[in-house]
Amino acid sequence: MIAENYIIETVKSINEGITFSAPTPSQRAAIHALNGAEGFIPTVTKIFQERLEYVDKRVSEIPYLSMRPAKGTIYAFINISGSGMTSVPFCEYVLKETQVLLIPGLAFGDTGDNYVRLAATQSLDVLEEAFDRLASLSF
Repeated sequence: MIAENYIIETVKSINEGITFSAPTPSQRAAIHALNGAEGFIPTVTKIFQERLEYVDKRVSEIPYLSMRPAKGTIYAFINISGSGMTSVPFCEYVLKETQVLLIPGLAFGDTGDNYVRLAATQSLDVLEEAFDRLASLSF
């Protein structure tokens, strides 16, 4: 844009407001969700608690995996040091061999390189299939 400096600064300010603000429909949906949260939060909390308990159980059954029980989150941070691999090659290998997608712990800092992150956002049936596939691997 070629214009006077004060015009460029004004346009930048408007653009930032448009680019970095949530769209109005999303803001209204959030208000509606927050006003009715008491109705669905216990249900959603129970669903994720069941999923994470299942993840914890299955991780404990796979020799090369371990984890501390996840609390207050939808993510499991799973220790993979028993595999002898670091997080990036482990995730690449698992994806290639099982089509199970995990996030390398290295994405969360150097201290996460012996871990992978799994989101418990899938149904128990899908999690069961994913862990059956993981259990078929040996290291």
